[in-house]
Amino acid sequence: MKPLPAIVLVHCMAALTMAAPILAPFPASAAVAPEFYAAARDRAPEVIVFDVTGVTPAKGPGPGWCHVAAHITAVERGQRYKPGQRIKVPVHCFYPGQAVPNGGALYVPIADLTASKQGRAFMESGYPVLDQYDILPAK
Repeated sequence: MKPLPAIVLVHCMAALTMAAPILAPFPASAAVAPEFYAAARDRAPEVIVFDVTGVTPAKGPGPGWCHVAAHITAVERGQRYKPGQRIKVPVHCFYPGQAVPNGGALYVPIADLTASKQGRAFMESGYPVLDQYDILPAK
């Protein structure tokens, strides 16, 4: 396959530049298609279940990262985590009334996080893959 001639690339960039002011008022998509979330759960190298021991709310005026302090009770997949281990799971969160940014991130109300007693996270490199974090019913 041959690379595109430079003139074609210049025309594409010009078209995008002209379209930007027209497209700017429209918000980005509010979510990723459900099949991408399902695939993220399937490919997550680590899946852990834990008891919630505390929640550190997001800092700042808007939505952000909460940190769920947890005590792992079961490892459903992976070698990185062990039962009995204490960890902090980063979770996108927000307070009531805050505007949540458009995009693929899934935000959990801080009140729901702080009220939760158990959770499950589909992890990769220390973060929930595509925000795949479940609040589980209390035992």
